Amino acid sequence: AFNIRCLPAGFPAYSFHRLASGGPKLFTMQLGSHYAAVFDRNGVPVWWYRADGEPDNFQILGDGTVAFDPVDEITLQTGDYEIRDLRGRLLRVIGGVNGAAADIHEIQLLPNGNYLIGAQVVYEADTTAYGGSADSEVIGMELQEVSPAGDSVWTWASRDHVGLEETGRWWEQPILDDEPYDVVHWNSAELTGNRLLLSFRHLDAVYEVDRRTGAVTWKLGGTETPASLGVRNDPHGDYPLGAQHDARLEPDGSVTVYDNRTGLGDAPRAVRYRIDRDRGTARLVESIADPDVPSSFCCGSARRLDSGNWLIGWGANPMVGGYDSEGERLFNLK
Repeated sequence: AFNIRCLPAGFPAYSFHRLASGGPKLFTMQLGSHYAAVFDRNGVPVWWYRADGEPDNFQILGDGTVAFDPVDEITLQTGDYEIRDLRGRLLRVIGGVNGAAADIHEIQLLPNGNYLIGAQVVYEADTTAYGGSADSEVIGMELQEVSPAGDSVWTWASRDHVGLEETGRWWEQPILDDEPYDVVHWNSAELTGNRLLLSFRHLDAVYEVDRRTGAVTWKLGGTETPASLGVRNDPHGDYPLGAQHDARLEPDGSVTVYDNRTGLGDAPRAVRYRIDRDRGTARLVESIADPDVPSSFCCGSARRLDSGNWLIGWGANPMVGGYDSEGERLFNLK
């Protein structure tokens, strides 16, 4: 056991237990009580900041700045991002453009210095097939490339490429009882070249989009469409994902996802699929679970390290864990 001196009096209490060597040298966490922190592999906070709100999606960007979306309540889904240096100095604020509200789930610094964010757009749609009205209000998602000065550079709108029928089983869930209907609930984006990888909780699916044309090139999970990949080697068959988060493209072309399994009666897992574009298939090649985490209603992340180890945040569960490639726990922080 270690005692850490010099932490602020209001710093949230936590515990750290290491079982074996391995895992990341550093990792970031949103802790509650308005705190964001960077921990080392021994569970020691090496940097922290207390924001004016709950610092949603706290992360360190590629240029060494930090980004987070400070919201008044942890459940809020929109708000402008703050970009700060490591001393806490505010450098800029990044919000949605074209009248849309920035979503708290993702911000990426692009190689050209612009930012990639998601923004919520409310529009009218005919939802009579799902128990609604002909002029219902629904929430769509617009991916936006925004300059540091706040100018719009490029956009992609879910309403132009994703049908209401793809919301599938979520139409029967209480979370979609009231307008505006949250029909897609986007939660991650990653742009690599012209390939844009997107995750949508209320579609139970990950999409790859061609940035040049806006077309969906493939879809993993959710309701079946012409772009759907055939799923191989997954015990959950052709419906592999449930309310998933944090879809990421690996250097070898495989895709990792934190699969919440929300509402499907299964435990959450971190998964990795090998995508075969020519055959139109996704083969499950890794799956990591933890017996101490039987469910995960929301949120979460899973990152595979170059070593093959994993760092997994188990969503609404108060635990982050490090794991080896066989799924053995290396450490946990609660």
